[in-house]
Amino acid sequence: MPSMEKLSNEETKRLLDHACSAAQMTATKVADILDVPAPRISEGRNMAWRLNQTQADKLTEKFGRPRGKAGIFIRAERRESIQHFLDNEKPLSEYRHFKRAKAFFDSQEFQNKLADALQLSDESPSLLQSIEKKRQSKTAENRKSRLDILFSIMQTPEFARWLSSAGVYLNRLCDTYDDLNEIYRMMGASTYYAIDDLPNIDPQGSNENLSSENSLDEILRSHSLNIQQLGAMRLFLVGALEQSLRGPTSSNQTAESLTEMHEYVITGQKIWSYTGAFSEPKRGEIGIDNEHLPEIKNGPDWTPLLTGDYSSLLSTHLAPEQKATPLSVDFWTTYEATLFMNDNCDYAFWLSLASDRQLKGEIIHFPTRNIVVPFISGSELFKELEKIRAWLTLPELPLITIKTDIAKHGGYLPGTIVI
Repeated sequence: MPSMEKLSNEETKRLLDHACSAAQMTATKVADILDVPAPRISEGRNMAWRLNQTQADKLTEKFGRPRGKAGIFIRAERRESIQHFLDNEKPLSEYRHFKRAKAFFDSQEFQNKLADALQLSDESPSLLQSIEKKRQSKTAENRKSRLDILFSIMQTPEFARWLSSAGVYLNRLCDTYDDLNEIYRMMGASTYYAIDDLPNIDPQGSNENLSSENSLDEILRSHSLNIQQLGAMRLFLVGALEQSLRGPTSSNQTAESLTEMHEYVITGQKIWSYTGAFSEPKRGEIGIDNEHLPEIKNGPDWTPLLTGDYSSLLSTHLAPEQKATPLSVDFWTTYEATLFMNDNCDYAFWLSLASDRQLKGEIIHFPTRNIVVPFISGSELFKELEKIRAWLTLPELPLITIKTDIAKHGGYLPGTIVI
């Protein structure tokens, strides 16, 4: 019984064209080999009928495999049209940001750094630990036990209240101090005083009237957890990020399908290609709920503190375009747009984006993301190109040059008179 698995229309056309080009072969003779009606061969070559795998194997055995046309190999995201790309770019940038942040948080490297900054109450302070004690504390089992305690605390209503109150306090600190080292030091009060008193802390006062009962430190001690090495500021950032990453965003099937990479060999004639820089960098959307997490998009990026890099406190003041971290939103500075014409006079469009943060001088484009629109109808080409022109912030398209090259290669130009 023949295999019912079908080849693609493109593969069918290529095999049938190859078989029919052999000496003495006609569509009728190829149909006899496949035991199908003769019209099927014409339909297949026009991509209206497909071979099954058994039929394809027969043709390959008799005529060999067809040689493919020379082309450009790329791995890229697929879009059905330029409008499809534009419609999905905002929600997709949110998803990409969420996935980067989650991958960072779930990474073994980050989890190990977090675990190593925690101690249980029966462990000596890290500076006094023996070499053997330090080694034991870094085993997978011991790290997991400390993280299990921390994450169980993070699920409690008390910790959620602390995050909310500590966030209010942090905003007041940021309004009071410009020195991030001072902000980091003053955040220590957020675990010392009662959770309900945190909004009442005076960033520049003695606060002797505030209670230390029902503080986060008490809650941590009741679970035998010591965060002295971790620090209140880092705990706040870890807790805010952990809370932000909860939810259904990670199971967005539409976004997952759009970010799936496909392998293409583009064989069409290159009609137009342009490399440029955006008039203003294309910034993506924040994909995590940053109700408590300090501003990410245009403000400081707190990734160094999350990883325990206290020496880099000042780096959080760098402008976003000067650095990229796992918490950075999409940031595209340059692009290359390329249009190809296929044999049937339809078109394929390839857009590559880059995030090079050096914006001075000559445009140097190192693609970090590729998007392909495999099919654009000749009758819709210029409408589609106008849509991408606006997104690329190009003042105009070189329409005369594009039309000249299309005509040179026998393409269809709607509205022109062919003589």
